[in-house]
Amino acid sequence: MQGAQLIQRAAAVIRAVADDSEQPTSIAHLARVTDLSEPTTSRILSALADEGFVTRTPNGHWRLGPVWYPLALAEEREHGAFWGILRHTTDELSLSNNATALGWARAGRHAMCAARRLTLTSPHAVPRIGESLPVNPESSSSDITSHMLSQAIARHDSLPHIHTVPLTWGGQTNGWLSVATYLPDDALLHSAQEAADHISHLANPVHL
Repeated sequence: MQGAQLIQRAAAVIRAVADDSEQPTSIAHLARVTDLSEPTTSRILSALADEGFVTRTPNGHWRLGPVWYPLALAEEREHGAFWGILRHTTDELSLSNNATALGWARAGRHAMCAARRLTLTSPHAVPRIGESLPVNPESSSSDITSHMLSQAIARHDSLPHIHTVPLTWGGQTNGWLSVATYLPDDALLHSAQEAADHISHLANPVHL
């Protein structure tokens, strides 16, 4: 197995362990969601466990390991201002529009849900904090919207109106804001875009 492919497969397993905190994270389950064979998944988990990235519970399931705690602290020191702005703006966007709001951060070729605010009418299948999904740089906003709609369909929810707008500074997309409501409201897209522009202005390295 080539080095780059091995890293990609290990990353897929780590994301599956992190994303499926509400599901039984057995080797069989992780192999299924990552499209890897069970022997390959088992070897990757063993190697990750040796380095502290994952740990096996007494019932045979897998969870993130202790090495993530200092890494999370380092990330908070490096990008804490951005996380704070994203969480605050996500809350404000939800409260001012009575809509479900999610803040996403770019993590390589993935979008990671980093903030969310729910309402009494939120869809059942709203992505969880820490959940990530692959996105195409050319269609990242629509990829996120499509993912949220497909989750609603899978859970037999009524389909909400969803708008996703990018957070852009330094010439690249660094995150996204999503808002979802069952009430058709063209003003919601404008509100989301204003919030995204606000984050992009504050999170620009010049202003941090």
